[in-house]
Amino acid sequence: MQVGEETVGEETREFLISGSRDKSILVWDIIERKDTDEDKEWGVPRKMLKGHSHFISDLQLSQDSRYCLTSSWDGSLRLWDIKKATTVRRFVSHSRDVLSVAFSPDNRQIASGGRDKALKIWNTVGECKFTVEQNAHTDWVSSVKFFKDIKNPIVVSGSWDRTIKVWDN
Repeated sequence: MQVGEETVGEETREFLISGSRDKSILVWDIIERKDTDEDKEWGVPRKMLKGHSHFISDLQLSQDSRYCLTSSWDGSLRLWDIKKATTVRRFVSHSRDVLSVAFSPDNRQIASGGRDKALKIWNTVGECKFTVEQNAHTDWVSSVKFFKDIKNPIVVSGSWDRTIKVWDN
């Protein structure tokens, strides 16, 4: 789940996006409530994005909140245009469930990790540019993140092999 911002007219408002075991992604409008309000509903689903054939395992919004990247147990990643509620690109190269996904700080690269023990680096066109083979994880890659420095693109991965590795991209 992630919080993003969008501009509607001259107003900037926050929204929430979540992935689910029902294979869908929901975009929620956030409603500001006071703690004293009887109605404790803080959000209302606005859009549903469908396309994955198995559980959504992770998602991340682009820096401008226009796109969402998802990973799934169906072995793929998807890049979504949130406004149009459509898949822009599908990424296929993992041989098993994809557990984690991340955008680089400049949104030009994507990292993914999965049950195939692979850490992969992609471009936004859907091409797998690199699969880590040297000093790779020996068990599932459960988390991938980019260090937030555009000049020094470093990827950090966590694995069920009980290691955290830092990769100089």
